[in-house]
Amino acid sequence: MRVLFRGYYEAGYRALRKLVERGHEVFVTTHDSSPEIPSVRGFAESLSLRGVTQDVRGEVLREAWDCGPGILFCVYYRSILSREVLSLARQGAFNFHFRLLSRHRGCFPAGVAGRKR
Repeated sequence: MRVLFRGYYEAGYRALRKLVERGHEVFVTTHDSSPEIPSVRGFAESLSLRGVTQDVRGEVLREAWDCGPGILFCVYYRSILSREVLSLARQGAFNFHFRLLSRHRGCFPAGVAGRKR
């Protein structure tokens, strides 16, 4: 299956690795990461996957559309996806989040586990 993948951090790295291992054709967008974080970008580039950029606009958006993704997976991505990006996946979009929403929403919900609200 063709997958539009937006991922970051260790969770994104692991999810991308699983998608590739299972034989999916993956178009990747990610954020740059510091050296101590498993690099989604580095892993994708080592496999010569399509896309590999920080943003989906203009030419990259057209390329993602041409790829014809069936599903969009968003794993620990730091930006809200536009309707335009969400509409690219014909079979739907899936967002993986570390905590139950909406109480523990945000960029790093794992850090609020022990905090009382």
